[in-house]
Amino acid sequence: MIETQTRTSPIKTDAVDLPNALLKLSREGWKPALFESQRNFLTLAGVSDQLLTIPIYSNYRRLPTFLNGDIFFKDSDLYYLVLIGPGNRPVLDRSGRIVRLEENNSPILELGVISNSSPNLDDRLLGFINAVEDSIKSSLDGRKARHINFEWRELKPRNPGLERIMQSEGDQGELTLNGACVIEEELQAAKALTSKTARETLIELSQAVFVRERDFFGRKTKNQDEVRAAIEALRSANLINVEHLLECKRSGAPLTRIKDINELKSAEVSELVCGSCGKTFEHELISEGYSLSDLGRKMSRQSYWMTVWVTELLVRLGVPQESILWNVSEAGDEVDILVGFLGQIWIFELKDREFGSGDAYPLNYRQVRYRANKAIIITTDRIARDAKKVFEEVLRDARRPERSGPVYIEGLEAAEGILREELSEAALGYASQRISMLGEMSGYDLATVLASRFGGQIKNIVELDSDISF
Repeated sequence: MIETQTRTSPIKTDAVDLPNALLKLSREGWKPALFESQRNFLTLAGVSDQLLTIPIYSNYRRLPTFLNGDIFFKDSDLYYLVLIGPGNRPVLDRSGRIVRLEENNSPILELGVISNSSPNLDDRLLGFINAVEDSIKSSLDGRKARHINFEWRELKPRNPGLERIMQSEGDQGELTLNGACVIEEELQAAKALTSKTARETLIELSQAVFVRERDFFGRKTKNQDEVRAAIEALRSANLINVEHLLECKRSGAPLTRIKDINELKSAEVSELVCGSCGKTFEHELISEGYSLSDLGRKMSRQSYWMTVWVTELLVRLGVPQESILWNVSEAGDEVDILVGFLGQIWIFELKDREFGSGDAYPLNYRQVRYRANKAIIITTDRIARDAKKVFEEVLRDARRPERSGPVYIEGLEAAEGILREELSEAALGYASQRISMLGEMSGYDLATVLASRFGGQIKNIVELDSDISF
C-alpha cells in the first residue's frame, strides 16, 4: 500500500529564491521534474535560463499568493517540495478545489515522500530533507543564509470526523464508542471462530448450560471428526469449559459437576455417599461434558468475534489502531466499527449470517447520518439480492451522483483482498491530494502518474472529511 510521509517547516525565503535551490538539487542528483521540463522548454526555445527566476503562479484565481514547488523521482519513490509564500494558504478537498483560505503569516516549506516500500522510509525522507536544506542554504547569499533555520514537524492526516461523531453521539447518548483494543486471548478466540463448524458448535453449546460428550456426539451422525476438531479448537482458545459430571451408576441421576477430575480424589468429595444407591462418589460414573466459558459468551455476543477479527485485519493492512472505534453498546441497530483513515470515514456492518433487505435501509441511514465516505458490509454468508436492489435504488435517487454503494464482502476468505484494494485506493487518493496543487500549477495529471507508477486506480473522487492544508 502506498505510504505518504510529510514534514513541514516555516522558512524565511521567497519563491523567487527557489529556482537557484532547484538548480543546486539538480546538480546533486535530485532532478526536479517540473523544473527540468521548464528548462528543456527554454532550451528548445533558444532563450536564456534567466527566465527560470520568474515565479510560476497557480491557476487558482482565488489564490492571492503564489505557490511554487517540484517533484522528484528517485529509485522507486516520489518526493515533492511545496513552498507557500506569505499571505493566504489554500485548503483543498480531494479533487483539488479550494475549500477556504487560511491566514499564513510566514512561508511554509512542505517536503514529502510517496512510496509503496515502507522499510527505511523515514531515512529516505530525511536524506531528501538534508539535501533540500543544503541546497537552499548554499543558493542564498550569506546574509540570508544566516537567518535560515528549519523546524520540521510531521504532518499527519487529520480525522476531525471521528471527534465530531463521538461528541455528537455522546451528547445524545445514542452510541457508545470506544477505541479499539485487541487482546491476544480474544484475537486467538476470534481466529478459532472463523471456522463455520466451530461457530455452529459454539452456538449449539450455548443453547445448553451443560451437555455431556456422549449426548452431544450421539446427535452427530455425520462429520464427527470435523466436529471433534472444532471442539478441540474451541477448547484451545478457552471458548468452552471441559467439565466432568458425576452420575449414579444405577439410576443415572446427576450428583455433581466438577472442573478438575482430581477433586474426586480428595476425601471431602470421594467419601460422599450417593442418595440413590448408597455408594461413595469415587465408585460412581464420570462423564465428560462441555459448557460455554465467560470468554465464549463474550465472543459470541452480537458477533463480537467478528469485530476483533476485522480490527486485527485492518491494523495488519496499515490502519492505525487509534483510528478504529468500536460500538460497545448492546443495541444491535448501530454501526459495528467506525474507521477514520486518511481523512475518510468508513463504517463497517458485520453479520455472522446473511445480510438481508431489512439490514439495508438502516445501513444506508447510518451512512448518511455519520457522513461516511464508505460503507463496508462483511458477512460470513452472503448479501441477499433484495438487499443489493435496495442500495441500487438508493443510488439512483441520490442527490450526489458521485456517491458509491457499499463494498460487499461475502465470506471471510475474501475480506483481506478486498480491504487491501480499498485501502490502497484511499492511500493513492491521499497521496494525490498532497501534490494536487503542483498538478494544477504544471498542468500535468499527477494522479494518473501516481497510479501508473505505483499501481492502482482512483475510482471515485471522494470529498474527504478532513482538509488538506498547504
